[in-house]
Amino acid sequence: MFMRLNNVLKGERVYLHSIDDYPDGRKRLEELGFTPGASLVVCDSRRKGPMVVRIRGGKYMLGEEVAEKIVVRCEL
Repeated sequence: MFMRLNNVLKGERVYLHSIDDYPDGRKRLEELGFTPGASLVVCDSRRKGPMVVRIRGGKYMLGEEVAEKIVVRCEL
């Protein structure tokens, strides 16, 4: 099942599928390890506002607008 990263709950592990409609930031996210197939764990998430994710050994805070552009795959 695919969903937007901003809809993933704290503690869930998902896998990055794609980054949609974010030409200005896509390259920077890819440099940080946000590439297709990468495993992400949501460390902190609120209904509104930024979220913290762990990917490839690093933790990053993503704004709500950025998290909304990241499509992830959930394991069922």
